[in-house]
Amino acid sequence: MCGICGAVGIDASLEVVKRMAQAMIHRGPDSDGFFDGGRIALGMRRLRIIDLATGDQPIYNEDGTIAIVFNGEIYNFTALHRELEVLGHTFVTHSDTEAIVHAYEQWGTDCPRHLRGMFAFAIVEQRLPEPPRLFIARDRLGIKPLYVWQGEGCLLFASELRTLLASGRVPKRLSPAGLYTYLAFGSVQEPLTLIEDVFSLAPGTWLQCDCQPDGLAITRQRYWSPPIGGDTEPDTAQVREWLSDAVSSHLISDVPLGAFLSGGLDSSSIVALGSQAQDRPMRTFTIGFDNWLNDERVLAGLTVQRWHTDHTVRVVSQAELLADLPQAIAAMDQPTVDGVNSWYVSREAKRAGLTVALSGVGGDELFAGYPSFRQVPRLKRLPRVAWLARPVSRLWPGSADSRRKLAAFMAGQMPLAHPYFAQRGLFTGGQIRALLQPTMREQLDNRDQALMMWKTAVEAEVTNAAHYDSIGEVSWLELSQYMRSTLLRDTDMMSMAHSLEVRVPFVDHLLVEHVLPIRGQHKLDRDQPKPLLVKALAGMLPDEVVTGAKRTFTFPFETWLCSGLSQTVGERLTHAPERLTVWLDPDAAAGVWRDFETGRTNWARPWALYIFVAWVKQNL
Repeated sequence: MCGICGAVGIDASLEVVKRMAQAMIHRGPDSDGFFDGGRIALGMRRLRIIDLATGDQPIYNEDGTIAIVFNGEIYNFTALHRELEVLGHTFVTHSDTEAIVHAYEQWGTDCPRHLRGMFAFAIVEQRLPEPPRLFIARDRLGIKPLYVWQGEGCLLFASELRTLLASGRVPKRLSPAGLYTYLAFGSVQEPLTLIEDVFSLAPGTWLQCDCQPDGLAITRQRYWSPPIGGDTEPDTAQVREWLSDAVSSHLISDVPLGAFLSGGLDSSSIVALGSQAQDRPMRTFTIGFDNWLNDERVLAGLTVQRWHTDHTVRVVSQAELLADLPQAIAAMDQPTVDGVNSWYVSREAKRAGLTVALSGVGGDELFAGYPSFRQVPRLKRLPRVAWLARPVSRLWPGSADSRRKLAAFMAGQMPLAHPYFAQRGLFTGGQIRALLQPTMREQLDNRDQALMMWKTAVEAEVTNAAHYDSIGEVSWLELSQYMRSTLLRDTDMMSMAHSLEVRVPFVDHLLVEHVLPIRGQHKLDRDQPKPLLVKALAGMLPDEVVTGAKRTFTFPFETWLCSGLSQTVGERLTHAPERLTVWLDPDAAAGVWRDFETGRTNWARPWALYIFVAWVKQNL
């Protein structure tokens, strides 16, 4: 696990790359490494996980014509070593990184198809007299981030947005489209970022950059798409094998490895499967909170007893949480409503001695654990008629915010038309327009290119989702939208803030390819959460975990905003810094706070604005 960066087409590119690498020491405190090719350079910071002795980067092929920097883990690297040695390649390390070098030698741009894992990597190929070539790629589901900026005849890339800003080459201009998506969903939606002209490389995609005498020739290609079809009948024994294979493949490590353990099905399943796969007790970690209704220490303890894990519990007080909140917010590479939770859990896991932790992210998306799996099909059956919006929404169960979003959806006033985005949305289209200054609205209304790029990317995923039944449709949208742009990004940036590697076995691409096409009727049950997962793991989980209602790991922000954070957040939103008025209407922002104080909206909306203001103050 590392942070990587690079520059192409810049004089003194190594100096630029060293500045970027310095900005992400937290991602790799153990070592750094650089490749200097004149007008092309690579840099990295390493957190040593596999092959502690010889795995430092860059790593080269046999004749030194290919160099790589790599962030992530390749779980099938041992098999790749054997296969590539038979094909004539010579290895000098025992690292997964070197497997990618020789895979690129052997298969060229097809090499990502041979990799199982989470990855973002950059390869430079220099074969004189040919000009140098850069090849970068990202894993299939977007577990590891990779951001790209092009301008002035050059290209920069990095594992973090703020690393690109540290280069001194990327203008610090806020992206109206990025801000729009942040207000719409509580996190900036890929491929956008909050900085203009900086974009995420799409998951399952590679980019090739050839340094021609007259400039850079850039090619992009998607190498993976979700499997087509949604009519597969499940075999629970086979599902269990798939799950076991996914979890066991993620256990390889030369440093302390454990698992986050809550009281839920997903983390309990990973602990059960991981314990079964190992010949020793698995290390588990649970975070508890004083006087918190959602504390899961008791339920987690049942799984600990069932599998005799080596368990650590860290209890954090509300006073500690509030005192450390500024540090958590400062760690955000991009603003997010949800990321604070991951920061605290990662910090406490690191303090408990873990360097690698397995997480249950992806379980709800793959096995239909969210309310969206029931709500979105209901929303699809509603007529999209504006005059019916108000009377229907009044009868709709749920909060005032839910009814407000429903009315906006029926009236065609949500940022995107598909009902999934009404279910997942934060502010409605009308609320966003009220929050943005007229100049921002005008730019977005005039077919802003970045906004169009985002909508095109979303439409492509909606098209992919349409190949499945109603449950599979929501599943792919959850995987490609909420998980990708919120959960995976939050997990990466907040864990790496503490130099902790987090792995997500439920997002293993082979498991996704197997489970996604299974008929939805097997994934949803009126009485049993995640019935397919439960049946597959029959006898492995405590009954209380199996039958328990879904619980969300969300801090009590509602309570905090009414007490400990009230003055801080209220002051920031009612007296916004003058520089923010370029983008946000101060009266509208203050109105969101007043709505919260009077019970007309929940905590997420004022919290989202507060996080945005804090991020801008720190980074722009």
